[in-house]
Amino acid sequence: MSKARFLPLVASASIATFSLFYMMQSLVKGADIILDAPLPDRNMIFIQEEIKPPVVRKIERIPKPMTVIDPPRKTKPKKTIKHNKNIIVISGPPIPTGPSGARPTLLPGQMDGERIPLVRVAPPYPRRCQDRGISGWVVMDFDVSTLGMVENPTLVDADPSGCFNRTALKTILRFKYKPTIVDGIARASKGVRFRMVFEMPSI
Repeated sequence: MSKARFLPLVASASIATFSLFYMMQSLVKGADIILDAPLPDRNMIFIQEEIKPPVVRKIERIPKPMTVIDPPRKTKPKKTIKHNKNIIVISGPPIPTGPSGARPTLLPGQMDGERIPLVRVAPPYPRRCQDRGISGWVVMDFDVSTLGMVENPTLVDADPSGCFNRTALKTILRFKYKPTIVDGIARASKGVRFRMVFEMPSI
């Protein structure tokens, strides 16, 4: 192949190459940015907010309920039996006494009721009956005065007869009663009967 045929191709390729370089140079120059004045500084401002304490809700405490104390109950005096050797005392409501110490016939505040024994005395065992090992009983009638004292004791029956009679009559005089009360007034009791028993102590 002759050199004359390649010359136009080389020439066109050179022109194309030069044109490409020129276009690239123009694009590079157009991309440059010229800053006329510097950009202002942007100062960062930090604002610290005040931290408020959290709101605390106050809870009202409910007061404790008051303790209710029941009033003391009034109890009636109980009857008790006290043993003192040969004397048996049956205690109950006391009988009021007057200025001189004697119990009045009028008993204000006392509830109506029948005769109540207050003191009963155990009789001493007669020596002659005890030596013979004799046991028995005595039935007596007597009156109770408005002051609760035993009056007019009489023998009704006895077994054995004549062994315990005298001791029984002396012992019954030491008995004391609360008299019968009617409308707050003490009443005497007539013909009260009592059976006194004498038994040998077991060994």
